[in-house]
Amino acid sequence: DLDAVRKLEETYTEKRQEVAEALHKTAGKEFNIGSVPQLASVLYDDLKLKPAPKLARKYGARSTDKAILQDLQERLHDQRSPLEGFVSGVRGWREVNTLITRHTTPLPGLIDPATKLVHPHFTQTAVRSTRLSCRDPNLQQVPVRTDLGRLMRGVFVAFEGWKLLGADESQVELRIMAHFSHDPAMLEAFHNGEDIHAKTTHIIFANRPDLEQRFDF
Repeated sequence: DLDAVRKLEETYTEKRQEVAEALHKTAGKEFNIGSVPQLASVLYDDLKLKPAPKLARKYGARSTDKAILQDLQERLHDQRSPLEGFVSGVRGWREVNTLITRHTTPLPGLIDPATKLVHPHFTQTAVRSTRLSCRDPNLQQVPVRTDLGRLMRGVFVAFEGWKLLGADESQVELRIMAHFSHDPAMLEAFHNGEDIHAKTTHIIFANRPDLEQRFDF
């Protein structure tokens, strides 16, 4: 729905600007939120925040990586620090900026003018995990876990009389293993719709109660 895409981009752009203004106000100056060096300077020089030593060693002391920001926000929350809102705002700005740059802005150019449809390309050999990958547009990366992300899913609509179908493989490698091995426990779990991992854990600890006590399950 091209009209819905354009309206959504306006909504996202307004939200991005709103968050940016709040961040600039807290920082006491304007800076490029999308610039890692500028954001790092605000976080670590101006606001005197410190990443956890373990994460700083892993990602670099001046990193603004997703894991660094999440850890900072959690620790600031525990400390009841007002700066938690700043870090949360940075994460929110990144989310809406990604929605704009990866989805609403390029999507109109990917609509086929003849069919009025998007025709994504699927490939089995682009990622090491052997899973299907998708591009132009990448429908697998349309967010679903946040309110802003779910709005993006609403722009994909079916023609009248048609429906959109979502399909996913469910533990296909384990199902193949169960088929060829004829393992009764695996077959029973899949036939009964059980969680295969929970089933495996139950079998292991049923035979080794000492492990259950050692690991406090």
